Amino acid sequence: MINYQGSSNKKITVLNETKQMQDIYHNCSELKIVQKVVEDLVVVVVVVVVVVEVVVVVVVVVVVVVVVVVVVVVVVHLIVVTVDAVVEVVVIIVNVVVEAAAAAVVVAVVVVIDAVAVVDVVIVVVEVVVIVVGLVVVVVVVVVDVAVMDVVEAVVLLLLLLLS
Repeated sequence: MINYQGSSNKKITVLNETKQMQDIYHNCSELKIVQKVVEDLVVVVVVVVVVVEVVVVVVVVVVVVVVVVVVVVVVVHLIVVTVDAVVEVVVIIVNVVVEAAAAAVVVAVVVVIDAVAVVDVVIVVVEVVVIVVGLVVVVVVVVVDVAVMDVVEAVVLLLLLLLS
């Protein structure tokens, strides 16, 4: 309490001001407690945000690694399929050449042995043509089949990659 010389109204005013100052001090201490709680909550929120960001970065890295692995697998698969198709075509061409050469030898032997039988020669030539045409058809069918299946398989793999 403050000793104040003067009228009683002034004493009451001083007492009221003292009471107001005590209320302000009390409110300030409560505000400091609230401020401390808010600061602690801000620290917790910052820690949670940092943890979430770290988890997001880890998830992004995992997704990137998975995408890279899928792309590498698709590229390797396409290379293997292409090499396989080329090898199949080469084998088919070699078989056609060998069979055509064998057929030519057979035709030559038949012509020499059966020179008189022109009909036999015509039949052999027709058989050779049928064999060659058949082999060409087989080559075309196999090449088209391999190419179409490889393209379909590549498109499906790329769609799976895009959808994942």
